Amino acid sequence: MKVMFIYLLLVSIAYIFAVIFFMFVYLVIRKMLRNRRARKKVAYYFYIYPKVIEHIKVDGNPRLFEIRKHWKREVVANVLLEAVSTFKGREEIRRINLLCDDIGLTDELEEKVRDKRWWVAAEATRMAGRLKLERLTPVLLENISSNHYDLWTSSARALSHMQHYRSLIQFLFENEDKLQRWSIIRIIDMLKNLSEDDVEYVIGKLKDVSPFLQGLFIEILGKSRAHAALIPIEDYLDSDDMEIRVKALRAIASLEMTTRPEKIISFLESESWLERLNAILVIKSCHLKTGMKGIVPLLSDNQWWIRYRAAETLYSLGSSGIEKLKETRMIHEDRYAREMAERILYNHSN
Repeated sequence: MKVMFIYLLLVSIAYIFAVIFFMFVYLVIRKMLRNRRARKKVAYYFYIYPKVIEHIKVDGNPRLFEIRKHWKREVVANVLLEAVSTFKGREEIRRINLLCDDIGLTDELEEKVRDKRWWVAAEATRMAGRLKLERLTPVLLENISSNHYDLWTSSARALSHMQHYRSLIQFLFENEDKLQRWSIIRIIDMLKNLSEDDVEYVIGKLKDVSPFLQGLFIEILGKSRAHAALIPIEDYLDSDDMEIRVKALRAIASLEMTTRPEKIISFLESESWLERLNAILVIKSCHLKTGMKGIVPLLSDNQWWIRYRAAETLYSLGSSGIEKLKETRMIHEDRYAREMAERILYNHSN
């Protein structure tokens, strides 16, 4: 019995050592194969990189890139992702799109973007967006309605990379009641450099949406410096919604021009410190010297930021504004006004 026990123990130990040995051999071989594959990828990268770049620059022979092996396609995809951050021209992007079609990358990404596993679809969507693969636009438009955060945000981001702003704007107008506010803000933040057609479309729809969405689009029109939207934006200075009025003032300040200087100046007497502050910003950006008389009393405003912006704006209005600051520094009855005038004059003297 004892001999049998020792025998079984030795067999068990030998079996364990055999398993450990084979596991070790397996891991070593696996590591060697991975290193070998990595070396092949690096070598192929340095071989194919100049050819891909030359193809994008001068529309080379697409047959050079009839790639069937998956790992080679991965290498070329990485090269294209690097290239797309450098090449911004329409013709160059077209060649990158064609090259993706030639090597089968577009088909591969389309299959993944349609994958029911949202994390797979989201990752493929991010790559499609960076490569600006126009062929995948219909699928991206479908996925923007996904319930999965990563998938719909990556789809929206991809569409913005392709500058399909109209699709995003239309999506917001049609689905505002279904979206949470933070989702709307996230998409709005992706809208940059709107085209003239996009601006015209937004202006035409602006009065048909909620004040919340109106305010966001007014901000975007200002940041995009859409001067064609100036008059429609100025109309919102008469809104009953104070937040809308403030956003309209900010947008006008960004546009650096106004056709309603008297209305702007009237906000200097508003009970809302936000309206007073943004009116000052408009006067400074539009260089409205007619607003100087209304700004001087704000040097003694109870809000520090108002006093600071008022003094800065007076200085920016030239010699007459600077004289007002010097006069305030010397004889103004309010100590805070004198201190602010002194501060701004000192800052600009150094």
